[in-house]
Amino acid sequence: SGPHYIQSGNLGIGTTGPSARLDVEANSSSGAIAEFRQTHASNDGNIIIDSPMDDNIRPSYLKFTRAGVQHWDIGSGYGSDNFQIATTHLGTGVTGSKLTVTTAGNVGIGTTGPGAKLQIGTNLRLDEFATDPTIWSASATDPLYIGSAAIGHDLYLRGATQFFVTGASVEA
Repeated sequence: SGPHYIQSGNLGIGTTGPSARLDVEANSSSGAIAEFRQTHASNDGNIIIDSPMDDNIRPSYLKFTRAGVQHWDIGSGYGSDNFQIATTHLGTGVTGSKLTVTTAGNVGIGTTGPGAKLQIGTNLRLDEFATDPTIWSASATDPLYIGSAAIGHDLYLRGATQFFVTGASVEA
């Protein structure tokens, strides 16, 4: 219920000045702005976001903003067929991508072009406790440490020729 307006080919629901093909506004302290339901038991409930196909690979994405300020874009960015979650506008590229899933199934965190099933861009930290990392490396050229930096390393790996285990007095 409520008024709807058509202005310059745009449909407004809850607004007298629609700024897009479909502009829905709500001023309520509860309830959803919009709901989509498929009520037929043998059909899917889905929403399609489609962009034209050309040599530039046009983006298709959802934009999440708060008070008009962009926070997240989710979808396929400009020039990419990959799925992205980004803090920048996917309509101009994928430079702010925080998570990427490629069409080959590779997942990247902090990288837009993962070359393995899981690739983490700059670092990985798994915490046993909030201040005690269990797996870490300072950079791509530093070794991988497993254990606690605070009490010494339980396992230290570097290259193919060095292998150290502390606490068990094993060294190879």
